[in-house]
Amino acid sequence: MLVFVNVAIVQWIKHLRSEYKLTQEALHIANDRIQVSLETVPGIASWISSDLHYLGVNRHLADLLNLPQELLIGKEIGFLHPDSEFSEFIRYFFSIDEMEANKEVMTEIHGVPMHFLIVAQKYNQNQSALVLGIDITARKHAESALAQAEAKYRYEACFDSLTGLLNRKQFNQELQASLLKAEEQFGSIAILFLDLDRFQIVNDSLGHMVGDRLLQAVSQRLRDAVGEGNLVARWGGDEFTILLLDVRTIEDAVNRAKIVLDTLKPSFTIDGYSMRTSGSIGISLYPFDGKNGDTLIKNADAALYYAKAQGRNNFQTYSHKMNSDSFTLLALRSSMHTAIENHEFVIHFQPKVNAETSEITGVEALIRWQHPELGLISPSQFIPLAEDNGLIVTIGEWLLRNVCKQSQAWQDAGLKPVTVGVNLSARQFLQPNLVMTIANILAETGLAPQWLELEITESLAMNDLDYTSSVLEKLYEMGVQIAIDDFGTGHSSLSALKKFPIHTLKIDRSFIQEIASNPHDKAIVGAIVSLAKGLNLNVVVEGVETIDQLNCLRSLECDQVQGFFFSPPMPVELITEMLALDTIPTEFNPIDKLSTQPSF
Repeated sequence: MLVFVNVAIVQWIKHLRSEYKLTQEALHIANDRIQVSLETVPGIASWISSDLHYLGVNRHLADLLNLPQELLIGKEIGFLHPDSEFSEFIRYFFSIDEMEANKEVMTEIHGVPMHFLIVAQKYNQNQSALVLGIDITARKHAESALAQAEAKYRYEACFDSLTGLLNRKQFNQELQASLLKAEEQFGSIAILFLDLDRFQIVNDSLGHMVGDRLLQAVSQRLRDAVGEGNLVARWGGDEFTILLLDVRTIEDAVNRAKIVLDTLKPSFTIDGYSMRTSGSIGISLYPFDGKNGDTLIKNADAALYYAKAQGRNNFQTYSHKMNSDSFTLLALRSSMHTAIENHEFVIHFQPKVNAETSEITGVEALIRWQHPELGLISPSQFIPLAEDNGLIVTIGEWLLRNVCKQSQAWQDAGLKPVTVGVNLSARQFLQPNLVMTIANILAETGLAPQWLELEITESLAMNDLDYTSSVLEKLYEMGVQIAIDDFGTGHSSLSALKKFPIHTLKIDRSFIQEIASNPHDKAIVGAIVSLAKGLNLNVVVEGVETIDQLNCLRSLECDQVQGFFFSPPMPVELITEMLALDTIPTEFNPIDKLSTQPSF
């Protein structure tokens, strides 16, 4: 490599050339003058013989090596630079015919790597050479830093910095290239759009660092699951896209989606926490569901939202109907932020009744969304969206406050006090200020705590036993009623159930549907009822819709029931009328009163 040395050094070399064209016999006479001249060099300088011994060194070199000048003179250069790039260069220089040479070398000085530009000039019929060294360490470090920055830029332009997966931009480029190839070969490719279910709960409860590490662990499992030759990318947040290049039919894509979901089932251990996650997947297939990348991704995304609406931890293949459904979901998502301000949320109440006497023992509050354009919307449609965008906490607090206001209003109107149940979402339950929020709402509304019943699902209760027990204990001490909802669908143990300070078990409706004809279901419900009574707990059975179901529950000595057999969820005006009756007589037909209103 041709290296240009600064003008001062070039002029100095020319000066030495004219001054030291010495014969072999005159060399010793000139040594003193050589040493004097070496000292005038601004950098390091040495005079080296062809047998690789130092004939002279300047003070800069001696200071750099931390050795006296007189100790260096006469020593082999290998004494200080064994097998170094410097020694190799000088040895090579004396073996060639050229009179001048230069090279950038790296050598260690006191264990510290340093870089030098070495410039060598032969004299005395090639018997010795003047060797100059310019310290270029800072420049090399700058070049290295620049190269690293460029490499990092190139990497981050293609890959996600957290997970190491392809990023969205690179995935789109790979997708476009794959589509061209598929078009030429009349092939098929599939897009899987994956979203982790309830991932935000991890961030809220354990922090973003744990959430990031979970994403990294999930990414590794996805790499293993997609198979060689296929691609996986982090689309953003907790969303991933998978490009399947080895599929021929939609069945192939479905089978791979099943593998991906199964891959996520085993628990993850992150920073000592054992946690489970699941995913929902939307699937689109080229060329049937789109001819270009944007359409395929959009349609896979539409299928994903449909999968989430169906209950999560599942997959859905795209159909044209989903575009209209996705438009509805998009409309809900965009208008949800103003729904509270515009008073669009309403509360319906479903009574809980004594199984023997039909006396109303309480009500459960259920939120509905009276959308100005889409009409009355079921919580199964908007609650998953609220959980994803974080508004579930705000909506949940609104529900709590208004339920307490309404309950106190009934009492102020002279109606018999009954407990009012409110479901707590997972994110709401994990809020560190939950207990304080509830205490403040009770104080604001004046409602006595024993008339508020908070319901949490069995699976949520079992997620972190210590945390659950701590929160429930504080609520119990406050006087609030506690109910475990959907009991029988989770994995609770008797020891955990005994540990929790609770008042009521609500048996999931799935055990009731065939209870009159299925002895197995009847035995399970009977066992739960006996267990609850043994623990001095109330029992409420949800989903009662027929007289046969009711009679079967009566035979099992079930305390309370809830379901459409008695009443669907009703607006406040109708439930107020029912509460005034205290019991539900046969002549009271809420179905007729709701004939012009949808119910859920």
